[in-house]
Amino acid sequence: MDIRSQNFEFLRPHGEVFARIGALAEFSVYTDPSNTVAKARIFGERVVDLIFDMYRLPIAPGANLFDKLREDAFRSAIPPTILDKLHAVRILGNKGAHDIQATVEMALAGLKDLFDLGAGCS
Repeated sequence: MDIRSQNFEFLRPHGEVFARIGALAEFSVYTDPSNTVAKARIFGERVVDLIFDMYRLPIAPGANLFDKLREDAFRSAIPPTILDKLHAVRILGNKGAHDIQATVEMALAGLKDLFDLGAGCS
């Protein structure tokens, strides 16, 4: 199934995966907000990996998302506003992934952060 979203299609030229994850997150915002925040975290992880690749930053073996966000080289490579949004998406995604019932408000906040991350990184 090819789900598209007008809000995330601008990302397709930069990577179909970003447009697809954004659309899937948006698709379930009202029916399954926990899924939306989990997708938001996946989106954030992909953004972090892209930044590490783009800047050829070293990654410690076995580093998780939190570890990557704390790397000095990573923190120096991106604006603080992007780092803050990545942390917000990480924390929100943890709630959705660990069976904490996400609310629609939480999911909408996550979607806004995804859009802002996509706009800031495109």
